[in-house]
Amino acid sequence: MIKNNQQLNETKLQKALDGHYDFDVKRVIEEGWALTKTSKGAILQGVAIVLIIFLCVTLVAHNYATNKGLNIESPDIQLAMNIALLILVAPFAAALLMMGINTSVGKHNTGKNVFEFVSRTLILTATSVITAAIVQIGLILFILPCLYLVIATGFAIPLVLEKGYYPTRAVMMSIRIVNHQWLKFVQLYLFFFLIMFTVIFTFGLSLIWIAPFYYNVKGILYRDIVVLHSEDTAEVIEADSDSDGSFHA
Repeated sequence: MIKNNQQLNETKLQKALDGHYDFDVKRVIEEGWALTKTSKGAILQGVAIVLIIFLCVTLVAHNYATNKGLNIESPDIQLAMNIALLILVAPFAAALLMMGINTSVGKHNTGKNVFEFVSRTLILTATSVITAAIVQIGLILFILPCLYLVIATGFAIPLVLEKGYYPTRAVMMSIRIVNHQWLKFVQLYLFFFLIMFTVIFTFGLSLIWIAPFYYNVKGILYRDIVVLHSEDTAEVIEADSDSDGSFHA
């Protein structure tokens, strides 16, 4: 059964790459919110770890710059901070995405899921570097291409972890998939951009809901577009994710 579903998943992925898919923005938002109301604790643990890492790296960089008499805003310090954050955050940011997928297919997340991909930091960092480079190219062109590329590369990490593709191919496949329904993706991300203003008004408290909501919505999109939406989906994802070290060029 698992093998048959894996073959069907490959067929569905090819259909997504060819643009033979669609989704309703309102339905995705409604389902994501319903999932968030019943499951958000484990994702919040992951978000907290990412924030702690960010604060620690910033603090260390600030202390180092102060002791050496350097400017914290100097390009060298900023580059070092960005590299450190990229490496340290990559496995936890990936875990948040995969936890959203788990929730979308009915799997239960625990605190241990936050550390599930630490052993795959290298491949995840490589994916993040490639994604960041593409986004920077978009920034050179204009702010709108940059923002769109942030959206379009959103499936790259799950394609690496769940499908086993190499980073470059995963990034290109993600962009190709999103391009077919780019307007709906932009609408969805615009919705999250607007509700992020509540973080200011609530002094950050609304993140308790918005962060899990965002990752659950991302999980629903990946489930519906890339993998099967059936009772066997969770089993397929678990089987594919356990095949560490097996990548497709």
